[in-house]
Amino acid sequence: MNKNSNAVIWEGLRLLTEIAITTYCGDWFGLNHFFSLSNYIIFSYFSLSFLITNYFVKIDFKTNPNH
Repeated sequence: MNKNSNAVIWEGLRLLTEIAITTYCGDWFGLNHFFSLSNYIIFSYFSLSFLITNYFVKIDFKTNPNH
């Protein structure tokens, strides 16, 4: 991320892309055929990634300006 505020936008686009692919295809590139909970795991991963990026950009980078 390199303390780039655009990271939130990119993570949001990744999350929206995951939602679009899962909605359009019904699952994440056929992964549901092997593991039935894969949609929830993939969505959780992208959502958590978005939330953590938000935290670092909005809170952590502002509290540690010397790093």
